[in-house]
Amino acid sequence: ILDINRTMLEMFAIEDLESLDVSLLRDLSASGNSFKGFRELLMKVAAGEEVNFEWHAKKQSRAEQFWVQVNMRKVTWQEEEIIFTTIRDINDQKTAEIERDYVKHSLAKSEAYLQAILDNVSKPIFCKDVNGRYLTVNRHFEVMARSTLVEIEGKSDREIFSENNAELLADKDLAVIEQAKPIEVEGVFTNGEEERSFLISKYPLCDERGELFGIGGICTDITSLKAAYNELEKANAVKTAFLANMSHELRTPMHSILSFARLAVKRVGASSS
Repeated sequence: ILDINRTMLEMFAIEDLESLDVSLLRDLSASGNSFKGFRELLMKVAAGEEVNFEWHAKKQSRAEQFWVQVNMRKVTWQEEEIIFTTIRDINDQKTAEIERDYVKHSLAKSEAYLQAILDNVSKPIFCKDVNGRYLTVNRHFEVMARSTLVEIEGKSDREIFSENNAELLADKDLAVIEQAKPIEVEGVFTNGEEERSFLISKYPLCDERGELFGIGGICTDITSLKAAYNELEKANAVKTAFLANMSHELRTPMHSILSFARLAVKRVGASSS
């Protein structure tokens, strides 16, 4: 070290310059820094290249670590070539950057977990924003829509589906937003030449502050259940008709039987007297 200014002394809390080791890097470097990498940078500077890098430093007189931005370049000073170094404190910026990256990474993991759950649910699931544009869907919804998430994301129902299908998927969206409560919608979804009956459970999506930001939906295929219900309705109608006919067919002979019974009772009564 040929010279050091007061700003750096204050930045690194250096109280006694004489107590510093010959290697300033080792004295003021936080754990985890690569000395091999630093020597390689010095060699580049010695060869005439200017280098910029971030360095995790520590203060001399107290156990405090912080981040700095280092610029090193070779200059001529008093007819001698030296390495001129400037250091800027970027701890607040770097800390915020690390926290932002951590949050982004955590969010990405959470989204990956959520998508894995959605894709393994055997029903089409979707999420829209308050304007009716799709935020995300699961794999089964992609199959139903015959489109990928990339093609669906950011679009409205009418931009993706036929008019009838779009009306079914958009039905009651506004009511869910206005009433902020779940609503069920039933209808027929046409996929090519095939028609399937769906029961769509729609519900409001809220953030951590409780503010509504979208609509979620789970589509349940009730085609088989609907067919079974229709068959049951037909069977019930047949049973009702059968009972009505039987009642009519039995009523006429019953009248005759009752009449003969009354006549017999009268004759028995007359002979007794």
